[in-house]
Amino acid sequence: MESMSCSWSNLSSESASSSGSDCEGVANSILKIGQYATTWAGTFSHANLPVILKLPRSSPMAQTLFDTEVYLYSLLSDVADDIIPHFYGCFSLEDGPVLVLEKAGQSLKEEFWEDDKEALSLVERINIFGMLQTLHKNGISHNDFYPRNVIRRKSGNFCVIDFQLADTDHVCLEGDMCEELSSVQRALKFNDTNVMFNE
Repeated sequence: MESMSCSWSNLSSESASSSGSDCEGVANSILKIGQYATTWAGTFSHANLPVILKLPRSSPMAQTLFDTEVYLYSLLSDVADDIIPHFYGCFSLEDGPVLVLEKAGQSLKEEFWEDDKEALSLVERINIFGMLQTLHKNGISHNDFYPRNVIRRKSGNFCVIDFQLADTDHVCLEGDMCEELSSVQRALKFNDTNVMFNE
């Protein structure tokens, strides 16, 4: 697949990039062609900085999901920036908007949590579950919380990606875990483990 040179103009007033700046970059290779968006590996030319680019498809649904994802990355950059890749912002291409993120690391290998190909330690599983709890505390239900959407950083820490299916008005009932938290807790095999989770 050929690379794509492009100039990105800042679209997002809440972007983590410098306000009003333009950035030149190259989209090097396609990582994923999804139903609603295409994801590229790219580079900021001025700093030779590896980034991830996400471009929505042209349908109204794709644009709605893209707008939700941009909103959530912007929100989480303010309230929980340690659980997401660095959000550089939403920029404009000739063909439409592009979301630009730090290339934080590699996705976990499992298709489902139960597959356990990575042999995650108890501490790692607790940390991953803690990220999901943080999302829920901020009113966000991820709705696609699988290993492919959890990135292992070079440091060994984790972060979460892909919020296009997320709900932004989620509320967990007091004293009870919702279905997403319960199902991920079971999948991460905490049922027989005496672990204190954040309340």
